[in-house]
Amino acid sequence: MSDRDTIAPDMSSDRENQKNDIDGDSSSYLVTFDGANDPYNPINWTFRKKFITTISYGLTTCWITLASAIFASAIEPVSAEFNVNTETSASATSLLVFGFGLGPLIWAPLSELYGRKWTILIPYFIAAVFSFGTATAKDIQTILITRFFSGLFGSAPVVITGGVMADIWAPHQLGNAIVAYGVTIVGGPTLGPIIGSALCSSHLGWRWTEYLTGIVMMAQLAVNLLVIDESYAPTLLVRKAHKMRIETQDWALHAKHEESDISFKELYQKYFIRPFQLMVNPICFLMSTYASFVYGILYANLESFSIEYQEVRQWGPVVGSLPFIALLIGILCAAAINIYNNKYYGKKLVENGYRAVPEARLPPMMLGGIVFTAGQFLFAWTSSPDMNYWPSIIGIALTGLGFTTIFQAALGYLIDTFTRYSASAVAANTFMRSMFSGAFPLFIMPMYHKLGVDWGTTVFEYGTKKSRSASRYSYRPLPHGRDTRVAVLEPANQFNDPIHLSLKRVSLTGLKRTQYEALSYVWGSIKGDCRVYCDGKLLYVTSNCESALRYLRLKHRTRVLWIDAVCINQDSNAEKIRQVPMMGDIYESAARVLLWLGPGNKDIPAVFQRATLLRPFISSPLYALRSFGPIFGDQVRKWNLLYSVANWLWHLFAPNSRHDAKVMSLISRNEWFSRMWTIQEHLLAKRSVLVAGHASCSWTAFSSYWMWNVRRIQSLQDAPLPASLRIAIWIAFKNAAAAGRGQAITSTPFNIFSGFIECARTHRSRDPRDKVFAFLPLMYKLQPGITPLSINYFHSPGRVFEDFARYTIRLSSSLKYLESLPPLKGRSSLPSWVMDVQIPAKFPMRRWAESQLHAKATGSSKVDLDLLKSSRPRELSLRGLSISHITKLSTPGPMDAEDPYELKQWFFDWIRHIGRSVQKDEIDWAYHSVESGLQEFIDGVFRFDPFLGGSIMFLTASGHIGVSNFDLQLGDRVVLLAGCSFPVVLRPSANQPGKGHFLGVAYVAGISHGEAWFHEHDTTKDINDESEIFTLI
Repeated sequence: MSDRDTIAPDMSSDRENQKNDIDGDSSSYLVTFDGANDPYNPINWTFRKKFITTISYGLTTCWITLASAIFASAIEPVSAEFNVNTETSASATSLLVFGFGLGPLIWAPLSELYGRKWTILIPYFIAAVFSFGTATAKDIQTILITRFFSGLFGSAPVVITGGVMADIWAPHQLGNAIVAYGVTIVGGPTLGPIIGSALCSSHLGWRWTEYLTGIVMMAQLAVNLLVIDESYAPTLLVRKAHKMRIETQDWALHAKHEESDISFKELYQKYFIRPFQLMVNPICFLMSTYASFVYGILYANLESFSIEYQEVRQWGPVVGSLPFIALLIGILCAAAINIYNNKYYGKKLVENGYRAVPEARLPPMMLGGIVFTAGQFLFAWTSSPDMNYWPSIIGIALTGLGFTTIFQAALGYLIDTFTRYSASAVAANTFMRSMFSGAFPLFIMPMYHKLGVDWGTTVFEYGTKKSRSASRYSYRPLPHGRDTRVAVLEPANQFNDPIHLSLKRVSLTGLKRTQYEALSYVWGSIKGDCRVYCDGKLLYVTSNCESALRYLRLKHRTRVLWIDAVCINQDSNAEKIRQVPMMGDIYESAARVLLWLGPGNKDIPAVFQRATLLRPFISSPLYALRSFGPIFGDQVRKWNLLYSVANWLWHLFAPNSRHDAKVMSLISRNEWFSRMWTIQEHLLAKRSVLVAGHASCSWTAFSSYWMWNVRRIQSLQDAPLPASLRIAIWIAFKNAAAAGRGQAITSTPFNIFSGFIECARTHRSRDPRDKVFAFLPLMYKLQPGITPLSINYFHSPGRVFEDFARYTIRLSSSLKYLESLPPLKGRSSLPSWVMDVQIPAKFPMRRWAESQLHAKATGSSKVDLDLLKSSRPRELSLRGLSISHITKLSTPGPMDAEDPYELKQWFFDWIRHIGRSVQKDEIDWAYHSVESGLQEFIDGVFRFDPFLGGSIMFLTASGHIGVSNFDLQLGDRVVLLAGCSFPVVLRPSANQPGKGHFLGVAYVAGISHGEAWFHEHDTTKDINDESEIFTLI
């Protein structure tokens, strides 16, 4: 920001009006100030009041400029959460600054009409509201829109506060006052990255960057309402005139501001047309361009400093943002230089008869131009991690000094040069600099990642850039479909040495004979923007992958790894289609799967060490069996008391118990536990090892120690544990229990499908299609014999989800999702009976059990489910309840022509529902970015017929939809029988009324299994009251 930053109203004209008001007017009805010492005149406020007003407005502007920079730290987490690239997230910063550029065109004229105070405070309140809107955003579009309007409304103090300074300070004091004000507002962009990094790296997350901004702005607004008064002299005289009219009843009294009715044409000419006209003037254009270019470089530095210290030098997010303090120190030094120059300017002003001397503003700029360039070069060419960091930090301080002297001198020069049109000149400068500072963040990160910090910074200082794209690594095609690559990570003596690796082609058969480790990690950013050297050429990977490689490389020998981002050409969909189906075998064959949690913190190594030491005592087979006593029998329950006592004593006397629980609670929130790929990679592994920085711990030891502390961890959790952690720990102990008993691990189709839906709804993926593709290898391992589903990245997400729904529906247990089909409302194009598909209230919804028929007695005295006596052999009489009879079938038969289409249309809607349930946030099927639309569904109708593989769909008279895998006829009855897990279909006997043939089990939407229904109802009443007797023949 600046000393005379965007002084909205014309300062010179305001002073002239104010002088005329003080001197009085010939008209006796014109209200003016009562002499030069009138306390009503803001020039005559006390120094204390002026100082408080200056600081209040300075802090008001500081918080909105802080909002422009604080979001820079949230770019990576926002990109990861909403699955967008970093350029899209960075545009949130640009849009706010673009709002700054448009704001002067609105708020400057309003401040001349209605005064300063409310023209600042009302838009400021709206800007704070939009900050909360950003904090609660559910998609990237909301973030971009709210950030723009935060800038548009938040620009009010930025553009008007300079005018406030001119209202209250005398000319000889104004320069120093605006320098002090300028220091407060440039502190915002300087402190923003530090505060943002601290919030984003804590458990609060990126949303608190906006919550904090909104809270501080609201608090400042409350203070301003108490301490700030109106300072615009014409507005004050209008109020004075109004008060005098009331007191004297002389309605002719008026202020000069009330004599003229400023037209829209005048405002349009002054604030919309004149700024652009002045840009044609060489002085205004060149000075504004130079100042704006420097301002844009400052916003570029907000990104380059983070890249240098957090990515290149591998400092943490908070520590890596501390060099911004050097920028603030440089700004404070520049403020001292500007204050000193004000004395020089004052002398020149007196010598020139109190007429402005624009050239007297330029000495600090001449010095600043040299210092700014020197600071940029010093930062650029000392950015290597092999060099000490102090020279680069000194370069940042010099950059801050040069920037402030250039920027404040440029604005002062424009105001002195275009005295009459100073407001328009400043508005032109504000618009241009906002465009520069808004545009720079859009391209700065890719440029720095391509050119490096050295050349990326140098290209701003002279128009030369050295492209290294020619040295980028190029993948060679894999000749055979069952081939893959492994990465050989080269050793390094120093942690910050560049990362070197080589890629070796190997067949899948040869890979199984290779001792290699597979890396399981979260990609984070969509685009790879960190440099490693593959076979001597540049290869760009994500920051999380680069961090893992840096920590995992050894000092004295190579390390063989399989990493998807490195070993698969991510730019080739054809290669991904061949490689992804092999990932199940790759992770299963690895000697170890490394579960990368990030660099970690100083507490994790000690916790990992204790978990490893205690593993023999808390992860024995008996302990594992203890957790599954209800499954494996009473023989293990006798250990419960001993285990509970030992666990209680540990938590009571162990000094690190609570500390370890807090650390493990933090680990359980790691992003690794939120992804689809990572959970299946772990579950397929023969041996998993958690890795955080240089610390490691086997999964068995970690999960055992986690269960040992589970009660304390759960008491510390602010939210339910991630579903993936619960599932992974459950399966780990299930494996341990099965191994302890020498049993094989079994799985059912129901477990697979419900587990997938649970994972898919609670986990995230960089590519929505990966929610399906990541699960397939695990599903094939748990359910052998399933025909593989093709993996095709050329299909849209909508097509992938739809095909997966067709595929999994073939598993009978998948039909449980019939229960969750939402009511189809507003679909006038569908047949009328589809609108009535809903669950009757008298049939309670229950979780569907595994399909089986077990008609047996329970011995219950209250609920009599004993078999009734049968007078004939081969007949079985059971109590039950009739649901309804079948009225429509999907097979050819004596039906109306529209019936097969109706059933297909209903199941087609159901498929879409299941596909959407895979995505936590419902997919916009018409949104072209996922290449899905109406044509996709039309094509799907023609692919519909074979999806159930011969199963028959039916509709009952009561409006229930069902499926069975045997032949049905119209008139067959669907009934609930006592002791049966599912509704069954009976075919009434033509010759024996009241009896029927048992055809098999049916799956009916919304009907719980029969046994549960009978437990919910009192069947001790009269047998004909609520239930019937069905005789099976």
